[in-house]
Amino acid sequence: MSVGEALTPDGPRFIAILRDLRPRQAAEKRHNRLQSDIMRMVRMLAMDEMGSALAHEVNQPLTALMLYLQAVARAVENSAGASPLTPNLVAILDKAVAEAERVGQVIQRLREFVDRPDPERRLLDLNPLVTDAVDFTLVGTGMSAHVVRNLASDLPPVAIDPLQIHQVVINLMRNAIEVNVARDTRVISVTTLRTADQVLLVIEDDGPGIPPDKLPDLFKPFSGGIVEGLGLAISRTIAQNHGGNLEVDPGGHGSGARYTLRLPFPRSATSDENEVPGSAPTEGRDV
Repeated sequence: MSVGEALTPDGPRFIAILRDLRPRQAAEKRHNRLQSDIMRMVRMLAMDEMGSALAHEVNQPLTALMLYLQAVARAVENSAGASPLTPNLVAILDKAVAEAERVGQVIQRLREFVDRPDPERRLLDLNPLVTDAVDFTLVGTGMSAHVVRNLASDLPPVAIDPLQIHQVVINLMRNAIEVNVARDTRVISVTTLRTADQVLLVIEDDGPGIPPDKLPDLFKPFSGGIVEGLGLAISRTIAQNHGGNLEVDPGGHGSGARYTLRLPFPRSATSDENEVPGSAPTEGRDV
């Protein structure tokens, strides 16, 4: 409650204004809960990415080590006359081969453990999810940005894990905002549209674009590219796990980078459609 005083010919008058804070508190709780869920999912995906990369990188030298040990063992067995190794060294060699094989089994179990199953998907309209993720990003970063939204009105529902796709949109929005951190005003275009068999989300910034030398490693974890960390690597993995992809037009020469998230929709959604691929979105709204 806020109270104001007004002086009138009849004396002071007091005005009290009551504000119901419950909707704002409910929104803050929802924001915090969603942020917690997203961070937990990001940590899980990061562990999956690092575990898979670790298993892959360790498996190669381990395989070479086992081959070398087995070659030495065969050379000892096939040696004519006296063995170049004492029986004690041969026993040690056999133990080394056995331990290398055991490590290989551990690595195999690790790769099976981090092998992600298909995400839990539901048929959803992409536009409300994109709107919510964009608003969430603008509130969460505390940075100002002018967002132009062009959301197509004829999108069919797509089979997605809403939390994962929500995180992809947040990652792309944060990239678009942070690439122009030095500017007072950033302009970001968010567009949804459909093709013959896909729903597309296109996010374009007004930055300088991606340098050609950074492009090959852009989607690699911890590659030291434009945006540090696992955000783009995880986003592409999520898109591919949904049967789609995440692509980038690097821009440059006066235009910013443009990221395109492609998501397939069920074939039944196109049974009565005959649209031209890349149909125009609805009229844009400035926010």
